[in-house]
Amino acid sequence: MLDKANAWTTPRAIAAEIGKDVSVVLAWIHRTELPAFDLSERQGERSRFKVRVSDWEAFLRRRQVQPPAPRQRRKRSPRTAVPTYV
Repeated sequence: MLDKANAWTTPRAIAAEIGKDVSVVLAWIHRTELPAFDLSERQGERSRFKVRVSDWEAFLRRRQVQPPAPRQRRKRSPRTAVPTYV
């Protein structure tokens, strides 16, 4: 039985999971944003990528949107009396 650290998935399965086209997942792989292994038999043959499930989950965590930090409002400087000129 494979544990989660050694489990593998395919770009097609990832695309189905997130509801995107497989070309989006392949673009992440080609840009090296998503680590993957090319398991094709010979070099130059059509790529057969496999992605570790743990790498996929780490990729999702990195891309998770974080709420913005609360903005610090600047305090007004105290009003000073306007000088009067005679």
